[in-house]
Amino acid sequence: SSGYLFYLWLGVQLFEKFSAVREYIKRIPWWLVLVILCLAISLMVVEDEISISVGFANYYNALQNSNQLYALVVLAVLLKLPVRLMPAFIDVRKDSYGIYLTHQIVGSLGRAAIDFAVVGLSGSGKSFFNRLPETVENPFARIAIWILWFGFVYTTALMITKWLRRTRWAWTVGEK
Repeated sequence: SSGYLFYLWLGVQLFEKFSAVREYIKRIPWWLVLVILCLAISLMVVEDEISISVGFANYYNALQNSNQLYALVVLAVLLKLPVRLMPAFIDVRKDSYGIYLTHQIVGSLGRAAIDFAVVGLSGSGKSFFNRLPETVENPFARIAIWILWFGFVYTTALMITKWLRRTRWAWTVGEK
């Protein structure tokens, strides 16, 4: 989707101007960053609840306005942190492209497996993730489920990427 091109462009810009951007973000006080983060999370929850209440079918759309703002605020938080967040076995520059390519496959197959387990072979009815608002009323619990889902998809995509980089198929994940 073209909505994700913005983040690819942003990554290129950040790579080119990383030091200046990080220094700018470091000057912003932590209390202000945390207030903005809480506001972004709240806005995301409110937009999800409004989307659900008006019957919008894709209320967990990553391209919703509030999710876009939240993603940028989280990026600023990550840049402000004084410690390395990724373990040493994750090479962000080498693994990110492969994760970007494989996460869609992992997510699609994983959702299909979950839906098969929840909905059954017939495939009729709402999928597991589309049933969340009805089955899990607390929006923060739904967010926790999405965080767990993210962890599963990211970890699996990372393992696939690392495995592919050691095979003759390494070119599929950007390895020369």
